[in-house]
Order: sequence, then structure tokens, then C-alpha cells
Amino acid sequence: MATDPDAMWKPGYVPQAPIEPVDVSALFDDARPDGPPAPAAPPATDVVEDRIVVAVDAPLVDTDGGPQRRRLLIGAAATVALLVAVGVIVNRSDPEPPDVGDIAAVDERRIPATVDARWTTLLPGTGSAISTRLEIIGQDLVVVVVDDGSRNRTSISGVDALTGEIRWRRSFSFAPPEVRILDIVDDRIILEQIGPSRRKLLGLATIDGETAWEVAAAEGAFGIVLDGSRLVTRVLQAPDVPGVSATEFIDPVTGRTIDVVAGRPLTSDLSGTWLVGGRDGVVAVDLSEGWSEPVTISAAGVSPDEQIASIDGRYVVLDALGGLTELVPDPDDPLASRRPLTTSGRGMDELEGIFPTGGPTMVGIGRGVVLGVRLDGDVLTRTWRVQASVRTVGVTPQGVVLALSEAGAGFLDGVDFIVVDAVTGARLAAAGPAPSYDQLPLIVGDGFIITQAVVNGRERIGYDLDGTELWRLPVNGTLRVGNGLVATLNNTPAGFEVAIYGPEELRPGGTVGSDG
Repeated sequence: MATDPDAMWKPGYVPQAPIEPVDVSALFDDARPDGPPAPAAPPATDVVEDRIVVAVDAPLVDTDGGPQRRRLLIGAAATVALLVAVGVIVNRSDPEPPDVGDIAAVDERRIPATVDARWTTLLPGTGSAISTRLEIIGQDLVVVVVDDGSRNRTSISGVDALTGEIRWRRSFSFAPPEVRILDIVDDRIILEQIGPSRRKLLGLATIDGETAWEVAAAEGAFGIVLDGSRLVTRVLQAPDVPGVSATEFIDPVTGRTIDVVAGRPLTSDLSGTWLVGGRDGVVAVDLSEGWSEPVTISAAGVSPDEQIASIDGRYVVLDALGGLTELVPDPDDPLASRRPLTTSGRGMDELEGIFPTGGPTMVGIGRGVVLGVRLDGDVLTRTWRVQASVRTVGVTPQGVVLALSEAGAGFLDGVDFIVVDAVTGARLAAAGPAPSYDQLPLIVGDGFIITQAVVNGRERIGYDLDGTELWRLPVNGTLRVGNGLVATLNNTPAGFEVAIYGPEELRPGGTVGSDG
């Protein structure tokens, strides 16, 4: 990039050649085993628009390419069992909700207090809902990805969120299903192309949609923006070495590599610090204020089939046999780094996945069961239990909120959902059937939106984090939330219709939406 950060917006600017990907092969050299290959990694997990997608004996699934800003809240630490069980049981034994402390990874989106129709605009294009992407940036810009009507071409538009004016349109030589919006960071729209012939990351300028940078990606790499960070991250898989990976951190403005760390993202403390590691050790990287140098946590490392949850500055490890220990750094004896933990409560000996939910709490996932767990001293105690499967994860100031598919109807698409406070187990609301992933409950920083079937379509219902209903909006199509605004995208015979809903007038000081 040019020295002048504003050079790319000025007349006469000549963009640089695409940035070449960093060579990370050296990171994998020492990790190649001399003997038989390492055991295969557990089933791949992904979070698509705040929801967990699990690939069981299948490739990674991404159904709509929605924003990935919270996609590794649980990261490799969630092997979610989509199994059929019977009945829904909620048991709570924790009388006082714990203090979850400050959470830096809180979703920045806010649900509007009201949903008055503000404007509607029409974008040219063809295709079905599967060929579209939608994201709203704060209360300023709506980004729309559609099929432009020609073979393997994508049109990306920036629409003014307050007026409906189309600010810019750009055409790209890949099909819409091959691209997903990872996030918007520091005036850059971060895209990932995942087509079979070419893979790359792109940073588009929000001001005019121009390509500020692009980075080629190898097969098996995938991009993310980790909770509580302002950096773009790529997880790179070692060629022909199962379970060995590296994590590349990228400047979102320039696209240049900041550093590469051996291992994969393991867990977040929800305050901006992430653990990254693998067989050769675990480090902590504080990303809350940008990049910081990694700090060694353990030289002993973790295997691909182990999972970690960061809880109040402590690190709980779940091994492949369901055992729970604490990772305790010991500089004098790196191999003596595990301390056993005692468990209390039914189901604690059958866990297959864990992830943090704020303060001294975490969620455990078993065979068709989701548990709330609290760590006190050396005891992990079950605080609530539901026969269900985790489908959506959202980070809020009061901790994590979950959408669960009820076990009574099975765990297939089309079942009913409940929204639960992951810290207390409190049931906040129930959602209707969701025949597609786009209709799963949408959890943001200060509330959530569920979908209900109504005559001639669907109805979206907005709630605050206490489970209080705020509004009802009878709309179909894709729905996304910004800062106090709601955007919808519908495919019509005339083109793609984009609409914005929110308060009728801006609040003093330019803020739209609820007080949350």
C-alpha cells in the first residue's frame, strides 16, 4: 500500500499488485511425524451468521455465506452431536447468576426499538436466495451480493442505509455462492472467495467498493475474524499432515501479514485474548487492542481431539475420553501441566464439547444434551441441563445466549427452537419451525430475532435479552441487523428488493435504535 493512507481515494492512484501469500511451510516442517499419520481431527465445525454448522463425515458446510464475525467463538472446541433424543428437560441448581465480568467480544449489532419502514430500493440481478448475501454496517451502509445475470459473475453493491441511495456497484468474476462476507473491519469489507478453481481473501473499501487488497489462499485455508479482535485471521492446514495447522494474522487495511503462529485458534476468554496452539504448545494472544506478541501458556501442547475453554483466566481441557482437567503452566516441568478437576451433576461424564460463556461458566455438549457448567475451585458443577442441540451462538454483555433445537422433535431442520441464556439456563423465548438456516434465531448484542410462520409468509419477532417482545415484522427473505436498523433482501421478478426498517427519526446525536 502507499504511504499515504488516503492515496487510494485520490485521482491518479495506481494500485499495487496483489499481495502474495506468506510462506508458512517452515512452520509445518518440525510437525511432520516420522511414523504413521496423526489421528484425524474431530468433525469440522463452523459458525455461519452466529450459528454452528457441523460436518459429520462431510466437508465444511456454509449454507448462505453470511458474515463470519463470531464464527470461532467455540472454534474447534465444539463437536456438536446432532442426535435424536426424547423430551425437553431443564434443571437448574444455581440460585445466583455469576458475575461474567467485562466481555470485549460483544456483538456490536443492536436491535431497533421500532421497525418503521424507512425505504425500499431495487437492485438489478437474477438468481435465487442462495445466490445472495446481505450485511448491514452500523447505521451507514448496506452491502448486497447478488448474481448480476451473466455466467459466473457477481455484483456487489453498497447502499446508503439511511437513504436507500446506491453508492457504488462492482462486478467480480466469481459466482455468488463462491463468496462470503467475513466481516467489516476498519472501513474494509472482508470477503472470502471459496470457489473450486481459486481461493482468496479480498478487502474492499467501504467508501467506493474498490479492491484495496487481495491475498491468494491455499486449499484447506479458511478466513475468520475472531471475537473481540480487529484483525483478519486465516487458519492454514499443513499439507498431508492431519491435525497440524498454523494461524495467520492479517492487517485488514493493507492485507499484509502481521505474524503467523503455529497451531489453530482454541478458545477465547471473551475479553479479546485467544489461545492458539497444537501438539507443540499453546500460546495466548491479546487481540483486544490489535496485535500483541504471543505469550507461552504451555509447552506440552494439546492434541487435535482435545478441546479447551478459557474460564476466568483458567483453562479447562476436555480430552477424547471425556476427561476434564485444568491446563496449568509449569515452567520447570512442561509435561506436568495438567491438574484433574472434580465434576458434579448428571451428564458431566459424557461431554463431547465445551466452550466458554462468560465469567466462571461454560457450556458442555453431550449426546443430545446441553449443560450449563460453573467452575468453583477445582469442582465443575452442572447448573442446568436441556435435552437439545446447539444451533446458534451469540455474545452479549451478560454472557453467551444460545438457540437450541428441542430434542422432542428431533434435531433436523424444520423443528422448533428455544432461546436460552447460557449462563443461567433461563428460557427467553421459543421460535417456530426453521426450514432453512437463514430462519434460525438471530442473536445480536442486545437481543434476538426469531421467525414464526404466518399466513402467506413469515413473521420476524424482536426481543430484548430479558425475553421481552419488542416488535413484529411480517417479512420474508434474508434479514440482517445493524446498529439499530434491520435490513431485508427479497428476490422479485423485477430484481432484488432491499428494504430498511427502524425508528422513524434519528435520535439526538445521530443514534438509531434501542438504548441497548
